[in-house]
Amino acid sequence: SMLIPLIENFKINGENMILKSSNQGNNSLLFSAFTWLSDIFRTLSISSPIISFFTIVMIVFCLKSLFLFSAQALMLNMKKKLRQSLKMQLFEHITSLNYLAFISESIGHFSNLVNEQVDRCLSCFVSLANLIARTASASAYIIIALVLSWKFGVSAIVLGMLFVLFFKKLNVYIRLKSRAYA
Repeated sequence: SMLIPLIENFKINGENMILKSSNQGNNSLLFSAFTWLSDIFRTLSISSPIISFFTIVMIVFCLKSLFLFSAQALMLNMKKKLRQSLKMQLFEHITSLNYLAFISESIGHFSNLVNEQVDRCLSCFVSLANLIARTASASAYIIIALVLSWKFGVSAIVLGMLFVLFFKKLNVYIRLKSRAYA
């Protein structure tokens, strides 16, 4: 998930560099990656900045889709293995119960325990994984913003903090009003 912001940053900066070079009539790009990309386009006889622009957008779109698909496939595989492991462990614990503990509850209780508790645990796992992925993406975006322009990065961080504070206060206000009307 950290690669996705880097790819998007590469696309945005690439588009910006190509548009700047086309407006200035300058074919040399500032970064070595974009210079290399420009050389590839020239080798393929693509000198139009518009075609270069759409080619970069298409490549980045495909790479981003590939990384998103890979991340989701990895997540589903981990979820499947966790579900299997949890169900097997719960089943083993239930079968190791003594007879008195087993007859004190209905069979439906144990069935619900195996299915419902595992599903709750998996939803917590998915939430935790999404939190980690989004935190990593946000961190990558902030680091990229700081590297590109420290003024922009600092203003983005300050603005983000202001939004968090505003929405926290708004959430408290709405909660109080909804309790008052309930």
